[in-house]
Amino acid sequence: MMVGASSQPRGGAVPDAALATSETTSAAFGLAVRWVVDVAEGGSKLVTDQGGLTRYGISQRAYPGEDIANLSRTRAEALYFRDYWAPIQGDSLPGALALVVFDGAVNHGPVRALQLLQQCLGVTADGIMGPETLHEARRAPVSELVPRYLVARLQAYAGLARAWPELHGASLYGWQCRVLRLALEAGTWRAA
Repeated sequence: MMVGASSQPRGGAVPDAALATSETTSAAFGLAVRWVVDVAEGGSKLVTDQGGLTRYGISQRAYPGEDIANLSRTRAEALYFRDYWAPIQGDSLPGALALVVFDGAVNHGPVRALQLLQQCLGVTADGIMGPETLHEARRAPVSELVPRYLVARLQAYAGLARAWPELHGASLYGWQCRVLRLALEAGTWRAA
């Protein structure tokens, strides 16, 4: 289940012209979205998954105006850029941190992903990537901040499973495995 994707429904289809293109996206985004899409490939098979039909990690619930069955990878990547990478200002973050916060935005939604980052940084957790959050994120040692952020995500998932076991209990193991795989991937990225 893609928590962020299923919790942020979109009104209708957005014209392709309004989305990012390969000319406007960065190499860091390309690597990050490739990782996220490869992890999500095939969609969730859980009966309790609330997202409905999913392709490339994009769910019908989050994007009711999109033809998910025929969604192209290019279109999915453009949606990821606009709705998840841009709000976290991924191009302004150090590489490994950008990856883990982007993945957090995809799973938790951008606001919750940024709140978790802000809690790790000790700044106001308003869910907006403002100047203070960006400054502190760039200043913090990536080798300490990335693990702290991933632990915060694990705790958030555990909290969801405890609060709504019938809805999220079956997803907890998969979420935990995703974060562990992400930790391994982030360890291969340059710190800056």
